Amino acid sequence: MKRNFLTEQYSTKSDQELKVIIESADYTDDAKLAAKWILNERGESVNYKAPKKKIKKSEVMTFGKHLSPKQKRTGQQKILIIGLINIGIALFLGFDILFTTNNSLTSISGTIRNTEVDAELVTSKGTLGHEARSHKATLSFSLNEYPKLFILSKNIGGDYSYPLYYQISRSLKNSSSVTVWVKKSDLEQVSPKVYQIAANGEVLLAFDYIKYEKLTVILFLFLIGIVCLTLTYFLRNKP
Repeated sequence: MKRNFLTEQYSTKSDQELKVIIESADYTDDAKLAAKWILNERGESVNYKAPKKKIKKSEVMTFGKHLSPKQKRTGQQKILIIGLINIGIALFLGFDILFTTNNSLTSISGTIRNTEVDAELVTSKGTLGHEARSHKATLSFSLNEYPKLFILSKNIGGDYSYPLYYQISRSLKNSSSVTVWVKKSDLEQVSPKVYQIAANGEVLLAFDYIKYEKLTVILFLFLIGIVCLTLTYFLRNKP
């Protein structure tokens, strides 16, 4: 069954309540889609189709002949800044991976108090002024023995849910013991960064997985930075 961030919340509603959601103008398209998918799973045929979202055409910066020398310099400076920012972020994340080892982590063990998975729509302004939309999935949980909130989040792009977080959440709910690994230097924080999770002795999220995931992001950011710097160089030396 297809899912979005409202599917689990609506799964307990009756067929009639779900049909009201679909027919009402007071609910969002995401809510109506969640209701439709649940009804379809129950064997109910629903003809609702979400309207296509209109994408505003953004004005793209070009370096054609119609731009003045000042405008060209401004554009080149923006590309250079974008490149430097991406490389800076990549180096910062790389530093964290390089100096975070198993020896720098410590474990916190206890019993699960609560766990929750959520997804929300996030918007950000692109480098060319356009609005970029995506979804962010969040897994949060706490232990009875410690006044801390452990949070994992991931940008999932156009997807409505992140199955791994639901799987981890279910395992945590059914566990008798949970162990979380955090940095020793983060022990005093209310919400320390999570590097590994285990339940009943079984690893649900491995330290190596988190490191690999970060490495992918680092390489992507570094590549963007190099492309921006190379483009700036060629534009400045263009005859």
